[in-house]
Amino acid sequence: MINFREVQVLRTMLQLGSVSETARTLNISQPAVSQTLTALQQELGFPLFDRVKGRLRPTSQALKLLPDLDRLAGNISAFRDLVLTMREGRSGYLSVATAPSIAGGLLPAAVTRFRRMHPDVYVGIHAGGVRDTMDRVARGQADLGIVQPAEGNVIVHSTELCAGTVICVMPAGHRLRGRETITPADLVQEEIVSFGPGSVTGTRIMEAFRLAGVRFRLAIEANQAVVAMTLVASGAGLALIDSFFPTQPYFPSLVQRPFRPEIRLRVQVVVPESRPLSKLAREFMTELEAVAPKS
Repeated sequence: MINFREVQVLRTMLQLGSVSETARTLNISQPAVSQTLTALQQELGFPLFDRVKGRLRPTSQALKLLPDLDRLAGNISAFRDLVLTMREGRSGYLSVATAPSIAGGLLPAAVTRFRRMHPDVYVGIHAGGVRDTMDRVARGQADLGIVQPAEGNVIVHSTELCAGTVICVMPAGHRLRGRETITPADLVQEEIVSFGPGSVTGTRIMEAFRLAGVRFRLAIEANQAVVAMTLVASGAGLALIDSFFPTQPYFPSLVQRPFRPEIRLRVQVVVPESRPLSKLAREFMTELEAVAPKS
């Protein structure tokens, strides 16, 4: 059975590519690193490293293990943080999983309000895709999640939080700034920064262009509204993004216009189906509802 020390050694070795650096990073001896790697290869049944010109080079099989090794190490780290929180006598721990755009938009205001009421509570935030967010809630790695609706998961329960729309963000001096709304036809010659087809919003934007008979010229794909607006501010093009991130306070040089036909976007809170919400999670939901835009 592989233990956590072996996971640490293999992950660090794959990242650094050096026995001496791995030993220094983990504060163990070089022979201990070599012995651990040898034992792992025997247990796994395939080579982890090849020796090339006196140096160890990871095999393709070993590199395929790295994402799972990162996940395991992250889970252990989160567990240690929780133990530290309990040991230090803090009053609690709240874990929130969320989509990237929401992490930069709705979430900061809610977390700020929540922390004012609960200054001793340790808050953990993980931004990931819709499926990742729902899986974290289902596995108990997050107390609740905030996502746009997707295919249902029988072990989570969802409640609608708020709704927004797709907007077009552009530099204040752009030729389209005088338009009250922006349509696909207006963007025929424009370089567009937006979400990709793997996201709920990106898929709906592409469908709107298809139905309008206009080619969707996605020049740059971003998975966060704040990144898209930074690109627009640098002159990379116009952005089609959701309206959950407040533009003006952070990007006063940009203007936004409604996109038509209107694309309505809903945001849901997902919670575990099989266990009750903690008191802290319920109180955090109250703060989310307070800062969410009213439909």
